[in-house]
Amino acid sequence: MTDPAGRLQHGRPRLRRWTVALMRPSGARQDSSVSKRLRRSTLVAVGVVALVAGLFRIDVPAPWADEAATVLAVQRSWSGLWALAGGQDAPLLFFYSVAKVWADLLGWLPTLVAVRTLSAVAGAATAMVVFSLVARRLGVLPAVLAAGLLISLPGFTRWCQDARPYALLMLLASAAWLAWDTWPRPNAPTDAGRSLIARWGHWLRGGWGLAALLGLSATTSLFAGFAWPAMLAADLVTPRATRAERWHRLRQDTFLMAVTLVVFSVPIWTGITMGRGPNTGSEVSPGLIVDRLVQLVVVLPRPLLAAPIAVLAAVGVAVAFARRGVLSTRLIATARMAVVWASVPLALSLALGVARPSLFRARYLVPVLAPSTVLAVIGALALGRVIQLLVVRALRRTSRSDAVAVLGTSVAVLIVLGQVVVMLPAQRAVRAADGHDVNVAAMTSYVDHLLAEAPDEPVITEADVVHAYLNCVRPDLAAREIAFVISPGSSWVWPQAVPAADLHARLIREPRAIWVTPVNWVGTQTPARLPDAWADSGLRIDSAERHGSFWVMQLGRA
Repeated sequence: MTDPAGRLQHGRPRLRRWTVALMRPSGARQDSSVSKRLRRSTLVAVGVVALVAGLFRIDVPAPWADEAATVLAVQRSWSGLWALAGGQDAPLLFFYSVAKVWADLLGWLPTLVAVRTLSAVAGAATAMVVFSLVARRLGVLPAVLAAGLLISLPGFTRWCQDARPYALLMLLASAAWLAWDTWPRPNAPTDAGRSLIARWGHWLRGGWGLAALLGLSATTSLFAGFAWPAMLAADLVTPRATRAERWHRLRQDTFLMAVTLVVFSVPIWTGITMGRGPNTGSEVSPGLIVDRLVQLVVVLPRPLLAAPIAVLAAVGVAVAFARRGVLSTRLIATARMAVVWASVPLALSLALGVARPSLFRARYLVPVLAPSTVLAVIGALALGRVIQLLVVRALRRTSRSDAVAVLGTSVAVLIVLGQVVVMLPAQRAVRAADGHDVNVAAMTSYVDHLLAEAPDEPVITEADVVHAYLNCVRPDLAAREIAFVISPGSSWVWPQAVPAADLHARLIREPRAIWVTPVNWVGTQTPARLPDAWADSGLRIDSAERHGSFWVMQLGRA
């Protein structure tokens, strides 16, 4: 038929089929082959896009201090790595072991870049997990919006390009929630005829994946343990369930968590007793809370950039308390799950921060990113639905017409796309040379300039972290540094100071030297004197220049 109306009429069933496929939950009955093919192909596409985004310019940002520690650990032999079990890095031994295996597989890459690619892969898998969870509850299109918004967040990118365990923590925590949501739980009447031992065995056979993910996530970081009470709280607000069914779910999860606690007791206890965290921290206040949340989402200190995400997430929270009618039951139920998923870990992190301010850091809040993104997408869908109803009322048309039905979804898509575009400048900043808050390249470039004039000069520093930075990005300069040495068999991951007598004997023989020190060690004012340990070496400061995050001083003799 060539008549336009005829083409439109024949096209409508196909349009409706694809619309249903996009918005039908993957867990729904009578899932069509179109829905399955669409969901699987889109899942792969999400993973590819997330991986490409994670790998783009992954080698550009200079390492920050903790990344330098990771490189030092991964470069050790296996016996040297296990020696860390006796020190404060013992809680990170699981991550270091995974990172070492990964770095060995990618041996042609620098250690720092190789470990960062592990985080990029974990980030891509996290996006796929979020897609699967949202697709299961709301459909493919909302799942694409959730995964796309997550990938676009600079805070997500920051930790997907970091040689630390935070992307792995995001993955395991999100995967645990997916396992919690997909576990085909035996109901109370089915369990009633079994003995207690048989009941426990049945629960373990069905929930072993959830138990393993809970244990591995807690082994990676104790902050993942905040998801445990969140899941128990989610059991108590399970939609379309009787009180008895909710309490039955609570008993099942409590049993699995008890088993997990026993099986993973050694790494969990190690984390509790030997983990230290940062040495200092600011007292928790409303301003600090806002600062940490902004840093979590956009990294940069720009609250206005994070404000739209916060507003959308707030609308998503409101959806969780909405009555059925205007919004679908599935949307409300998913919003309730996401609220519990985000709010309980956040509240517990706040409580811990009040007790130990040094532990209230944006990087420890990364498990909250995924549910916050889901809430933001739910907020966008809810706003689209409200606009759709307003248009229906204004035009006095049925909301079932094709044009009006697609309006609400289109509004949600445009809102999310707008957020993706707004985040692009922050994405570029995170991927810059100083995207991890440290600029090493400017310092090494100036040191190279000084060495071109005097090739035999040694490099010296009073900061072990400088030696660690050089070991990451310029091993040749690390070999020139004379105040620290790497001790691969020590329980202390950082470089060890050379004995004072040996260093003094070396310094008094040197006519010149290059002193490098971090700005945050000595302040923004030009250093005027040598460290006390070097004062009687006869050296003095001839020149001092700030380059990037460091002061570089040329030392000479009178």
